[in-house]
Parts: sequence; structure tokens; C-alpha cells
Amino acid sequence: MITSEANVLKSQKIGQTFFKSLLLTLLYALLLSTKSYAKAFEPMLLSEFEKTRADSQWLVSEKFDGVRGLWNGQKMYFRSGKIMELPNEFVKDFPPFALDGELYSPKLHFSQIISILKNPQKQDEILKLRFYVFDMPNSPETSLIQRLDELKSYLQSKPNAYIEIIPQKLMRGRDSIDKELQSVVNNGGEGLVLRHPNMPYQAKRSKYDFKLKTRQDAECKVIGHTQGKGKYDSMLGAIICEYNGKSFKIGSGLSDTLRQNPPPIGTTISFKFQGLTHNGIPRFPTFWRLKQEE
Repeated sequence: MITSEANVLKSQKIGQTFFKSLLLTLLYALLLSTKSYAKAFEPMLLSEFEKTRADSQWLVSEKFDGVRGLWNGQKMYFRSGKIMELPNEFVKDFPPFALDGELYSPKLHFSQIISILKNPQKQDEILKLRFYVFDMPNSPETSLIQRLDELKSYLQSKPNAYIEIIPQKLMRGRDSIDKELQSVVNNGGEGLVLRHPNMPYQAKRSKYDFKLKTRQDAECKVIGHTQGKGKYDSMLGAIICEYNGKSFKIGSGLSDTLRQNPPPIGTTISFKFQGLTHNGIPRFPTFWRLKQEE
């Protein structure tokens, strides 16, 4: 008798999961029929986390150093809005609704991932990547966990080897958040993402979704170069950049290849730093990478 009741409950649960995934499919199929949806959506951008907010509850996850991917239910796009060419084997079983995440592999660096995605000769290597999802932009749910649970339910009925849902931990307090950050960094990670548990998807720069790293990063415009000295006598010494109306030099983190072929004036580069001086100039700036088509 108990076994029979358990089987009935199990059947009911499977039926509910299937029905929910069917409703999701129909809902997003309707969205796909509109012209406004047949393109990249406006992505959420993370703000810098202030530790004075740490006493609130946050959903915390690791921040991956991957390439942002915007799946609109039909195609994958870079953050810039340019279509990301992916092999059919990778996307053929993707859901017919929007997902926001990153193309990432823990075994590859960002530069390797972007090289694979932008080189038509490396299509087979894309199959080494996974699409790590952190949100469903068009879901009506205001709770992030509920939105991710919708995707989880869908994937239970239609499994996909190339989609991973990024785990979320509910955390509160500066000590626990700092401990989690240090753990991620010690394991070679970049930092944390902290998100409000009960807010809808925020397009553009979000007031409720944040990044937290041991070092900050930003982008600046190359406005000049300096000549190297000593062993770099015939190469680039430092990059002169402009950031928030201030000019400064970046001489650390430059490879010999970059010193021999400096980024042209007008190029945008990314750099890491440790806060700002009282004059608004980045402290201890280090070159990170050239701005890519993300």
C-alpha cells in the first residue's frame, strides 16, 4: 500500500514537472514570434559590492572568468550584440527561451575561450565548453531561485549536456562573505557575485546585483606610450591611459609580446587596481587584457 502511494506521488511530481516545462516552452515560443525578441536582449551588468551591505541576505556564487553569452531562445550573442557562431551539436537542444550566462571551462583561461569562440577553425573545441547559466531574463518570477528552478525543471524533462546552472548560496554577514571570497581566490577563482534573492532580472547596470573581488577591474582608453628602459630599451615601457577623466601609466602586467606590439592609441584595455587615490587615480594599476568582443 505504501509503495503504491509512493508511486502515485512520484507520477504526480513527474507530471507536474512536465506540465510546467510545457507551459514554459509555449510561453517563450510566443515571445520568439515577436520581432523584438529575435535579437540579443539588454544584459544585466554587475555593480561593485560595498561591504556595508553585507548584513543583508545575498545569493552568492563564484564569478567565472568566461565569455558572456546571451541566448535569446534561438541564437547565442556576445554582450556587444554580435552573434556567436556555435556548432549545431552544442545548441541543438537548448531551450526555446532566454538564458543569461557564460561560456566557460575551468581548464581554460579567458583568452583561450575567446580565441576558440572567434576562430571558425576551432569549432570542435567549443564542445569542451559549457554554458553556465545564472538567470532567465524573461521569466515572470521575481525570485532568482524560482527562476533557476524553472530552468532546472525544464532540464529534468529535457536534459542538456552543455548547460550548467551556477549554484547559489544564501549568505549574510561580512565574515562569511569574506571567508567565501578568500576560499574562491585560494582555489584560483576570480571573485564572487552577490545577488538580491527577491528581485526580477535587471537589464543594464543593476542596483541589486554585484561583483566582489580582492582587486577591482575597469576599462580605460589608451592615449599614449612611453619608451622602455634597460632590457625593454627598444620596446614599450608603459601604457598611458585615461580613466574617469584622469591620465595614468600602466607598466605592470605587460608581456614581452605586448611590449613589442603595443595596443594602438584609441584602443580600450582592461586593467586591475586597488582602489583610487584621493585624486581619483587608480592605485597599483596592472594590465589585464585587451578589450574583447564579449
